[in-house]
Parts: sequence; C-alpha cells; structure tokens
Amino acid sequence: MKQHVLDLLRKHNIQYHANDYKEGKAWFCLGRPTVEIPRMDDDISYFIALHEIGHFVGPRQENWCRILESELGAWEWAIYNAEYLTDEMVEFAREALGTYLKGRAKSTQEKYEHLLDKALKNCLSLIVA
Repeated sequence: MKQHVLDLLRKHNIQYHANDYKEGKAWFCLGRPTVEIPRMDDDISYFIALHEIGHFVGPRQENWCRILESELGAWEWAIYNAEYLTDEMVEFAREALGTYLKGRAKSTQEKYEHLLDKALKNCLSLIVA
C-alpha cells in the first residue's frame, strides 16, 4: 500500500510530506503539486493519500473553488485507483464528503451522495467482474 502511493506520487511528479495525524492537504508549492499525507500505516491513511493525489490527477479538479466538485472528484479517483477497498474505507469516503454537504440543500446532498455511490458501485462491479 505504501509503495503504491509512492509510485503514484513519483509517476505524477507530486511532492509529499508525511504527518502524524489522519488528515491530508493538497496545494501547489512553487508551482509544483504537493500533498501532505498521513503516514500510511492502515487502510484509512492509504485512502487519504490516494484522495489527496486525486486532487491533482483526478476528475473535476479544474476549479478548486467548486469545493464539492473537487472533493467528489478526488474521492472518485481514490476509489478507482485503490488496490483494494474495505467497508471502512467506503464509509470513510462517505463521511468525509458528508462534512462538505452539511448545511447544503437536500437536493445538493442527494446529488453528491448519488454520484459517490455511483463511483463506488462502478468500482465494485469491476472488482467482481
């Protein structure tokens, strides 16, 4: 899992910094993509690392000001590029996206929850096939 993330960082020319907490960040440093990711010692930290990489190479990343689109796209990329998915990882992605949906209109919540579920279902069908 750690090697997978390191390979992706290298492939996409993304710098990274490790931290000791279960959070991630993505930004440009001197014009170069940079992520801060947790030390990859479990499934969730691995998934967070993939999500942060997804902010640079995933879908829906054209405009980071559209935070819901950006977050959804990064989770979609993480889902499709994970070497495996656990129930815990799926729930974590739902909860993480949910933090951006709080206080939004019900129709907006349903739209983004549906899009995330669609990505999960598509990915799971590829694994089963």
